[in-house]
Amino acid sequence: MFFILSHLKCPTRFIRFNNANLDYKSKLITKIQSTMEKFMLLFRGGNTHIATAKSREAMDVIQTWNDWMQGLAEKGMLAGGDALQVSGKYVKGTQKIVADGLYATGNEMVGGYLIVQANDIDGAVEMAKGCPILLEDGSVEVRPIQQRN
Repeated sequence: MFFILSHLKCPTRFIRFNNANLDYKSKLITKIQSTMEKFMLLFRGGNTHIATAKSREAMDVIQTWNDWMQGLAEKGMLAGGDALQVSGKYVKGTQKIVADGLYATGNEMVGGYLIVQANDIDGAVEMAKGCPILLEDGSVEVRPIQQRN
């Protein structure tokens, strides 16, 4: 998903996408229910060239993502998210060895994430089934976020 979310800017929790402001902030504040559980959707793989493409196909893919995220927000299910840059470093092991690059590459690379709310993990999985990255042969990992007392 990084090809889509790479255009996403969330400094004030307004989601901006290709200079189009999709104001989810008020919907997020008013619709998120405290009784719902939070889940992280991790996006891997997909068609990574879309980020720089200007073709009609690329614009259609971007609009599909836009529509999907807006639908989640309008239902009070979207609690946040961001894209991840394609560069980074990682620290590994007891020796704390630092390496340049990503820990995973290709279809295993995490390109972005969303935090969503659902009644249970099955509801979050149903949400993930609508993710446009699946149309690009990518994957969505659904992980419950631990609640703190």
